[in-house]
Amino acid sequence: MIELFTADTPNGKKISIMFEEIGYEYKLTKVDISKDEQFKPEFVKISPFSKIPVIIDHENNESIFESGAILIYLAEKSGKFYDKNERLKINQWLMAQMGTIGPMIGQHHQFHHYNPGKSEFGEERYFKIAKRIYQELDNAYALVTYQSIAAVESVLYGVPAFTLAPTAADPVANKYLYNLEKPERYDKDYIYSWACHLAYGQFHINEMKNGTAHKFIMEELYGS
Repeated sequence: MIELFTADTPNGKKISIMFEEIGYEYKLTKVDISKDEQFKPEFVKISPFSKIPVIIDHENNESIFESGAILIYLAEKSGKFYDKNERLKINQWLMAQMGTIGPMIGQHHQFHHYNPGKSEFGEERYFKIAKRIYQELDNAYALVTYQSIAAVESVLYGVPAFTLAPTAADPVANKYLYNLEKPERYDKDYIYSWACHLAYGQFHINEMKNGTAHKFIMEELYGS
C-alpha cells in the first residue's frame, strides 16, 4: 500500500489524480497546512522542504517528495503514461510545468488576483511572464485542470479545457477525458455570451459601468 500525504492544493491533487488514473489503491493522509502541520519534525523527515505532496511506498519503505518525482515513480511502477520512446518529451513538459508554468502563473495569481495593489513591480513582472507562458501554450491541444482560473483563462485563450471538478468554466468546458483526442470547441459568440454572464459575478459594478469588464473580454477573445 502507498500512503499519500497531501493537502487540497494544485500540487497535492496531481498525485491523487495519478493514483486514480493508474488504478492504484492508496491511503490518504491529510496534512493541514493552515495549521503548519508540514513543519512538524516527523513530516520534515520525509519532506526536507516541508512541502506536500509526499508518498511512502510501504512495500519497499521508500519515501518520495516533489510532485514530479512522485509522478515519475508512479508511472514507472505502474508501467503507465511513461512510454520509453516518449520519455524525453514527457520529462521536458513535466519539468516545464514544475519549474515554469506552475510557479510563475502562481506568482501572477498572488500579485494580480489575490493581492492587487501591493507591488506594482510584482504585478507587472509576473503578468508579463504569465502572458508569455500563455502565448507559448496557445498551440496546446487542450488543458486538463480542476481550477476555475486556469479553465477560464484557457477557454478565453482559445484552448479547450477539460475540468475535473466544478469550475466557473463548466458551460464551455469538456467533462470527460475519453474525449481528450477530440475536445468540443465552442464558437466565439457562445463563449462571448458566457464570458459576459460570468463577468457580472466577477467584476465590480463600477467596472461593468465604465467598460473595463467589456474591454477585458473583448481583448481576451478578439485581441482588440
